[in-house]
Amino acid sequence: EVSSPRPACGHREGCRVIGAAPAGALGMDKSLCAKATADSDQPTPGYMLNEIGRITHASVDACRQLEEYLVKRLAHASVHVKLKALRVIKHCCLHGHFTFRRDMQGSTASFKEMIQYRGPADPLHGDQYNRQVREVAQEVMNAIFDTRTASEQLQSTGRMQGFGSDGASGFGSEASRGTGGATSYLGGIGSMVSSFGGATAAAAGAPGGPQRLETGSYSSGRMQGFG
Repeated sequence: EVSSPRPACGHREGCRVIGAAPAGALGMDKSLCAKATADSDQPTPGYMLNEIGRITHASVDACRQLEEYLVKRLAHASVHVKLKALRVIKHCCLHGHFTFRRDMQGSTASFKEMIQYRGPADPLHGDQYNRQVREVAQEVMNAIFDTRTASEQLQSTGRMQGFGSDGASGFGSEASRGTGGATSYLGGIGSMVSSFGGATAAAAGAPGGPQRLETGSYSSGRMQGFG
């Protein structure tokens, strides 16, 4: 009996490949990670986040190298480096291979430290960057212990869109469908009858039009709108 080959990515659990593998798929792209966590106030571009997320799918070694690198970046003196590293970690927890999130559970001490981070105030922005570090660190902790898969997250956020929380928003409640719809329908019939009666009355008064009947039930007013 021939056993199935081990996945090329190296993950024992298998691999959920997203897009093409990055350059140097068998190892971590350190240059890319350094640029993504550079010491500047410029945000990390989205394409870099996506490329780094793909590293978690490349191989076991590449994923672990990435984990170690990002955790070390949290110890950098620059608040910008800390903040960018946290955002990259959060992205990989949400969109990378699930082993990245699982392994990050072993670094919770570093994230707890970032939640309590109090750095020097920026001359222009005050405590803004320090506060963002604390907030993103908490988001990382939430993402690390979020056991839902990406598909379950998508389903839970988009399941009821267009229907409201009770499944009726956008279509009206049962009462509005039962009574409002009927009222609208009867109102439409009344408008049609009214319009037809007005047109007939106008035609009757015009030269050469049909002669008005002055006898019988038609003259009693019981058929108003028809003459």
